[in-house]
Amino acid sequence: MNMSETSNMRLKCLSTIILCTAFFGCALFYATKKPIDTLYYVTGKAPSDSLIIMLPGGGDESADFMRNGFIKAIEESGIHADIIAVDANLGYYFKRNLLPRLHEDVIVPARQKGYKNIWLLGISMGGLGAMMYAKHYPENISGLIVLAPFLGYPAVINEVSDAGGLSRWSPKEPIDKDDYQHDLWKWLKGYTRPEENHPRLVIGYGNEDKFAAGAALLAEVLPKDQVFIVQGKHDWETWGRILHLILRSGAIS
Repeated sequence: MNMSETSNMRLKCLSTIILCTAFFGCALFYATKKPIDTLYYVTGKAPSDSLIIMLPGGGDESADFMRNGFIKAIEESGIHADIIAVDANLGYYFKRNLLPRLHEDVIVPARQKGYKNIWLLGISMGGLGAMMYAKHYPENISGLIVLAPFLGYPAVINEVSDAGGLSRWSPKEPIDKDDYQHDLWKWLKGYTRPEENHPRLVIGYGNEDKFAAGAALLAEVLPKDQVFIVQGKHDWETWGRILHLILRSGAIS
Protein backbone atom coordinates (compact mmCIF):
# COMPACT_ATOMS: atom_id res chain seq x y z
CA MET A 1 0.00 0.00 0.00
CA ASN A 2 1.53 3.31 -1.07
CA MET A 3 1.52 6.54 0.91
CA SER A 4 -1.41 7.97 -1.04
CA GLU A 5 -3.57 4.90 -0.36
CA THR A 6 -2.60 4.96 3.32
CA SER A 7 -3.53 8.64 3.54
CA ASN A 8 -6.89 8.03 1.87
CA MET A 9 -7.65 5.16 4.25
CA ARG A 10 -6.83 7.33 7.25
CA LEU A 11 -9.11 10.05 5.94
CA LYS A 12 -11.94 7.55 5.47
CA CYS A 13 -11.44 6.22 8.99
CA LEU A 14 -11.40 9.74 10.40
CA SER A 15 -14.54 10.62 8.46
CA THR A 16 -16.28 7.53 9.81
CA ILE A 17 -15.33 8.40 13.38
CA ILE A 18 -16.55 11.97 12.95
CA LEU A 19 -19.81 10.77 11.40
CA CYS A 20 -20.44 8.23 14.15
CA THR A 21 -19.67 10.79 16.83
CA ALA A 22 -22.05 13.34 15.31
CA PHE A 23 -24.76 10.80 14.62
CA PHE A 24 -24.73 8.82 17.84
CA GLY A 25 -23.48 11.50 20.27
CA CYS A 26 -20.59 9.32 21.45
CA ALA A 27 -23.16 6.89 22.84
CA LEU A 28 -20.67 4.07 22.98
CA PHE A 29 -18.64 6.04 25.51
CA TYR A 30 -21.52 6.45 27.96
CA ALA A 31 -21.21 4.15 30.95
CA THR A 32 -24.17 1.99 31.92
CA LYS A 33 -24.77 0.70 35.42
CA LYS A 34 -26.79 -1.96 37.21
CA PRO A 35 -28.76 -0.64 38.98
CA ILE A 36 -29.20 2.52 36.94
CA ASP A 37 -28.47 5.81 38.74
CA THR A 38 -31.46 7.89 39.84
CA LEU A 39 -32.27 11.07 41.75
CA TYR A 40 -35.31 10.95 44.03
CA TYR A 41 -37.43 13.96 44.99
CA VAL A 42 -40.31 14.07 47.49
CA THR A 43 -42.59 16.98 46.61
CA GLY A 44 -44.98 17.05 49.55
CA LYS A 45 -45.03 16.57 53.30
CA ALA A 46 -47.56 13.72 53.17
CA PRO A 47 -46.89 10.41 51.40
CA SER A 48 -48.02 10.25 47.78
CA ASP A 49 -49.18 7.31 45.69
CA SER A 50 -48.30 9.17 42.48
CA LEU A 51 -44.88 9.21 40.85
CA ILE A 52 -43.41 10.96 37.81
CA ILE A 53 -40.35 9.24 36.34
CA MET A 54 -38.21 11.47 34.13
CA LEU A 55 -35.95 10.32 31.29
CA PRO A 56 -33.48 12.85 29.83
CA GLY A 57 -32.56 13.31 26.20
CA GLY A 58 -29.34 12.28 24.52
CA GLY A 59 -26.37 14.15 25.97
CA ASP A 60 -28.32 15.22 29.06
CA GLU A 61 -28.36 13.73 32.56
CA SER A 62 -30.78 13.24 35.41
CA ALA A 63 -29.60 16.35 37.29
CA ASP A 64 -30.59 18.54 34.33
CA PHE A 65 -34.25 18.28 35.33
CA MET A 66 -33.46 20.08 38.58
CA ARG A 67 -31.09 22.57 36.91
CA ASN A 68 -33.75 23.55 34.37
CA GLY A 69 -36.61 24.01 36.80
CA PHE A 70 -38.65 20.86 36.11
CA ILE A 71 -38.68 19.69 39.73
CA LYS A 72 -39.61 23.14 41.01
CA ALA A 73 -42.37 23.50 38.41
CA ILE A 74 -44.02 20.27 39.53
CA GLU A 75 -43.62 21.14 43.22
CA GLU A 76 -45.29 24.52 42.65
CA SER A 77 -48.05 23.16 40.40
CA GLY A 78 -50.08 21.64 43.20
CA ILE A 79 -49.74 18.17 41.70
CA HIS A 80 -49.00 15.82 44.58
CA ALA A 81 -46.50 13.46 43.00
CA ASP A 82 -43.00 12.38 43.89
CA ILE A 83 -40.32 12.38 41.20
CA ILE A 84 -37.52 10.09 40.10
CA ALA A 85 -35.06 11.44 37.52
CA VAL A 86 -33.30 8.54 35.81
CA ASP A 87 -29.76 8.86 34.45
CA ALA A 88 -30.73 7.05 31.24
CA ASN A 89 -27.92 8.13 28.95
CA LEU A 90 -27.51 7.09 25.32
CA GLY A 91 -25.43 4.08 26.28
CA TYR A 92 -28.53 2.30 27.62
CA TYR A 93 -30.26 2.72 24.25
CA PHE A 94 -27.41 1.51 22.10
CA LYS A 95 -26.62 -1.40 24.41
CA ARG A 96 -30.34 -2.27 24.45
CA ASN A 97 -30.60 -2.47 28.23
CA LEU A 98 -32.75 0.58 29.05
CA LEU A 99 -36.00 -1.37 29.45
CA PRO A 100 -34.71 -4.00 31.90
CA ARG A 101 -32.92 -1.37 33.98
CA LEU A 102 -35.94 0.93 34.03
CA HIS A 103 -38.27 -1.94 34.87
CA GLU A 104 -36.18 -3.81 37.45
CA ASP A 105 -34.39 -0.87 39.07
CA VAL A 106 -37.10 1.82 39.02
CA ILE A 107 -40.66 0.74 38.18
CA VAL A 108 -40.88 -2.52 40.13
CA PRO A 109 -39.39 -1.01 43.33
CA ALA A 110 -41.75 1.96 42.96
CA ARG A 111 -44.73 -0.38 42.79
CA GLN A 112 -43.46 -2.22 45.84
CA LYS A 113 -43.26 1.09 47.73
CA GLY A 114 -46.94 1.70 47.05
CA TYR A 115 -46.94 4.03 44.04
CA LYS A 116 -50.11 3.31 42.06
CA ASN A 117 -50.25 6.24 39.62
CA ILE A 118 -47.00 6.27 37.62
CA TRP A 119 -46.28 8.66 34.76
CA LEU A 120 -43.25 8.60 32.49
CA LEU A 121 -41.92 11.95 31.28
CA GLY A 122 -39.33 11.74 28.51
CA ILE A 123 -37.52 14.40 26.54
CA SER A 124 -36.18 13.78 23.02
CA MET A 125 -34.50 10.34 23.19
CA GLY A 126 -36.10 9.98 26.62
CA GLY A 127 -39.48 10.27 24.92
CA LEU A 128 -38.57 7.27 22.80
CA GLY A 129 -37.52 5.38 25.93
CA ALA A 130 -40.77 6.24 27.72
CA MET A 131 -42.90 5.01 24.83
CA MET A 132 -40.84 1.85 24.37
CA TYR A 133 -41.34 1.03 28.04
CA ALA A 134 -45.08 1.66 27.82
CA LYS A 135 -45.26 -0.56 24.75
CA HIS A 136 -43.77 -3.51 26.66
CA TYR A 137 -45.29 -2.84 30.11
CA PRO A 138 -48.54 -0.87 29.58
CA GLU A 139 -50.05 -2.22 32.79
CA ASN A 140 -47.41 -0.40 34.86
CA ILE A 141 -48.00 3.08 33.44
CA SER A 142 -50.87 5.52 33.97
CA GLY A 143 -49.67 7.98 31.36
CA LEU A 144 -46.86 9.38 29.22
CA ILE A 145 -45.58 12.91 28.73
CA VAL A 146 -43.23 13.13 25.76
CA LEU A 147 -41.53 16.42 24.91
CA ALA A 148 -40.00 16.72 21.44
CA PRO A 149 -39.71 12.93 21.22
CA PHE A 150 -37.30 11.21 18.86
CA LEU A 151 -39.58 8.96 16.79
CA GLY A 152 -37.16 7.65 14.20
CA TYR A 153 -35.00 8.76 11.32
CA PRO A 154 -36.35 10.78 8.35
CA ALA A 155 -36.92 7.74 6.12
CA VAL A 156 -39.45 6.28 8.57
CA ILE A 157 -41.08 9.65 9.32
CA ASN A 158 -41.46 10.31 5.58
CA GLU A 159 -42.91 6.85 5.05
CA VAL A 160 -45.69 7.53 7.57
CA SER A 161 -46.26 11.01 6.17
CA ASP A 162 -46.37 9.86 2.54
CA ALA A 163 -49.00 7.27 3.46
CA GLY A 164 -51.30 10.10 4.54
CA GLY A 165 -50.54 10.03 8.25
CA LEU A 166 -50.60 7.48 11.04
CA SER A 167 -54.27 6.57 10.54
CA ARG A 168 -53.64 5.45 6.96
CA TRP A 169 -50.14 4.05 7.36
CA SER A 170 -49.49 0.36 7.97
CA PRO A 171 -46.07 -1.25 8.33
CA LYS A 172 -44.87 -3.94 5.99
CA GLU A 173 -45.04 -7.25 7.82
CA PRO A 174 -43.16 -8.99 9.23
CA ILE A 175 -41.18 -6.31 11.05
CA ASP A 176 -37.57 -7.27 11.71
CA LYS A 177 -36.87 -7.83 15.41
CA ASP A 178 -34.17 -5.12 15.31
CA ASP A 179 -36.39 -2.58 13.55
CA TYR A 180 -37.48 -0.65 16.63
CA GLN A 181 -38.69 2.33 14.58
CA HIS A 182 -41.38 0.55 12.58
CA ASP A 183 -42.24 -1.50 15.64
CA LEU A 184 -42.78 1.68 17.65
CA TRP A 185 -44.94 3.31 14.98
CA LYS A 186 -47.01 0.14 14.72
CA TRP A 187 -47.70 0.43 18.47
CA LEU A 188 -48.41 4.17 18.17
CA LYS A 189 -50.99 3.38 15.50
CA GLY A 190 -53.01 1.92 18.35
CA TYR A 191 -53.79 5.50 19.38
CA THR A 192 -55.94 5.78 16.25
CA ARG A 193 -58.18 2.99 17.59
CA PRO A 194 -60.22 3.86 20.72
CA GLU A 195 -60.56 0.20 21.63
CA GLU A 196 -56.80 -0.10 22.14
CA ASN A 197 -55.94 0.08 25.85
CA HIS A 198 -52.91 2.37 25.55
CA PRO A 199 -51.71 4.63 28.40
CA ARG A 200 -52.80 8.26 28.18
CA LEU A 201 -50.30 10.12 26.00
CA VAL A 202 -49.51 13.84 26.23
CA ILE A 203 -47.14 15.33 23.66
CA GLY A 204 -45.47 18.73 23.41
CA TYR A 205 -42.90 20.25 21.08
CA GLY A 206 -41.64 23.50 19.59
CA ASN A 207 -42.78 24.37 16.08
CA GLU A 208 -39.14 24.75 15.00
CA ASP A 209 -37.95 21.59 16.71
CA LYS A 210 -35.74 19.27 14.66
CA PHE A 211 -38.09 16.38 15.49
CA ALA A 212 -41.29 18.37 14.84
CA ALA A 213 -42.26 16.40 11.70
CA GLY A 214 -42.54 13.10 13.56
CA ALA A 215 -44.17 14.70 16.60
CA ALA A 216 -46.80 16.33 14.39
CA LEU A 217 -47.74 12.97 12.85
CA LEU A 218 -48.37 11.56 16.30
CA ALA A 219 -50.07 14.70 17.60
CA GLU A 220 -52.70 14.71 14.83
CA VAL A 221 -54.24 11.44 16.09
CA LEU A 222 -54.42 12.53 19.75
CA PRO A 223 -57.15 14.59 21.44
CA LYS A 224 -56.39 18.31 21.19
CA ASP A 225 -56.23 18.70 24.97
CA GLN A 226 -53.28 16.28 25.00
CA VAL A 227 -51.22 18.25 22.46
CA PHE A 228 -49.06 21.29 23.30
CA ILE A 229 -47.22 23.16 20.54
CA VAL A 230 -45.28 26.35 21.23
CA GLN A 231 -42.90 28.65 19.41
CA GLY A 232 -39.45 27.21 19.97
CA LYS A 233 -36.69 24.80 19.09
CA HIS A 234 -35.09 21.69 20.58
CA ASP A 235 -33.94 23.17 23.88
CA TRP A 236 -34.64 23.25 27.60
CA GLU A 237 -36.21 26.71 27.51
CA THR A 238 -38.87 25.48 25.08
CA TRP A 239 -39.47 22.25 27.00
CA GLY A 240 -39.84 24.19 30.24
CA ARG A 241 -42.55 26.39 28.77
CA ILE A 242 -44.39 23.33 27.48
CA LEU A 243 -44.20 21.66 30.90
CA HIS A 244 -45.80 24.70 32.56
CA LEU A 245 -48.65 24.59 30.02
CA ILE A 246 -49.20 20.88 30.64
CA LEU A 247 -49.17 21.32 34.41
CA ARG A 248 -51.71 24.16 34.24
CA SER A 249 -53.95 22.27 31.84
CA GLY A 250 -54.81 19.42 34.17
CA ALA A 251 -53.62 16.89 31.58
CA ILE A 252 -51.83 15.00 34.36
CA SER A 253 -54.22 13.40 36.79
